[in-house]
Amino acid sequence: MTVSEPIQVGTSLGPQRRVSGPLKIISSSDHTTQVAEGNIVYVPSSVSTTNNVTLFYDLAKSDVRAILCERIERTDHGVLLANELGIPCISGISNTLCDYNGERLTIMGNEIYLGDVFNSNSYQKSYNNLPFPDCDTEIKLNLGFPEVLEKHPKLSGVTEGVGFMRLEFLLLDLLDDTHPKEYTERHGREALENQLANRIESVVSTYSDPVWIRTDDFAVSHLRQMECGKKHENQEDNSMLGWRGISRSTEDPVLYDIQIEAIKTLVDR
Repeated sequence: MTVSEPIQVGTSLGPQRRVSGPLKIISSSDHTTQVAEGNIVYVPSSVSTTNNVTLFYDLAKSDVRAILCERIERTDHGVLLANELGIPCISGISNTLCDYNGERLTIMGNEIYLGDVFNSNSYQKSYNNLPFPDCDTEIKLNLGFPEVLEKHPKLSGVTEGVGFMRLEFLLLDLLDDTHPKEYTERHGREALENQLANRIESVVSTYSDPVWIRTDDFAVSHLRQMECGKKHENQEDNSMLGWRGISRSTEDPVLYDIQIEAIKTLVDR
């Protein structure tokens, strides 16, 4: 089969997969509701921010095939989220891609092709039953969604616990895009504590090795994008250097306390 040249080539931020689907351009973070299952989504620089975790989570909930960006960094938490969920993400894609809105595209590595191409399975290699070498170095998992262990059960056999479990990914899922204060006002703190404890327990029960948990690092920009976020959050000029992490947890410990109580609940079980 002869394949035409790619219409664009960017930088793959992982994972390396081949997927096809109709292209959907979003012109605002509010337009994620217009994205359908199986879409390949293009995010222009006018839509992306310094940290796109909330935007990418909304796209992941829509079960998109891939996310293409005009400009985004590998360390963006949105990219980390996409990687963990197995969604290809490519940066450096020109906005001339908008000319193909609605057309079917195929993503292969860092290349974008027009139409359904590469129908064979030759690109995506699969390696099973590879030997795991004996070594003194501990290999630990970086985890945000417990479901990854259910989807890939062999992971627990080749890793020695979880070195970094970030709770904001898990909280995004549980809060269902609602600001934490608004959520607890509607449903109560105990409901969120129990849901969080149950999800963490599925990870802890998988390992006899330690599981290291990091409490949330939501930035104000993340929280303002949630339902009722602007009601509870003031605008910041630079949310990367703003009220977040340990400074927020000590000054406004509502969500921090919920996370600690959820962990303590597991100790008592």
